[in-house]
Amino acid sequence: MLYILTVSDDGGIPVYFQAASGNATDDQTHQATWQVLNELVGRVDFVYVTDCKLATMENMTAIAGRGGRFITVLPATRKENAEFRQRLVDKPETTQWREVYHLTDEDGELLDAFCVGDEQVSQEGFRLPGFTAAARKPPTVRRGLVNCNAPLAN
Repeated sequence: MLYILTVSDDGGIPVYFQAASGNATDDQTHQATWQVLNELVGRVDFVYVTDCKLATMENMTAIAGRGGRFITVLPATRKENAEFRQRLVDKPETTQWREVYHLTDEDGELLDAFCVGDEQVSQEGFRLPGFTAAARKPPTVRRGLVNCNAPLAN
């Protein structure tokens, strides 16, 4: 059994739920879920934030083709992910990081930080920024796909 739960950003309020067959895979559910949300809100300008199962050419181009916006994590199996990670190992100085969020406690101890790296373009043509987050432990570097209908960085 596959459970699909969609919540709102303003408090995590459930907006949509569906139980699918155990034979269904996550990547097969995103287009229908996005369409239901589109009908519920009556517009396409919401941002659909998902796990890496959205990151298939079919899903991303279908949602973007209908004017939809999304943010997802690039699966580790993608070529762009391997290339980015290898660049961080071989030539870390070639990636420019910009801190976009920083939180410390009253003693100045780091609680949380979020940095965005150079933006690339995915094989499908979507914006692909690198990002890193740190919270009192070594940072983790991830690669995310972003389609916010904004111009691509040069």
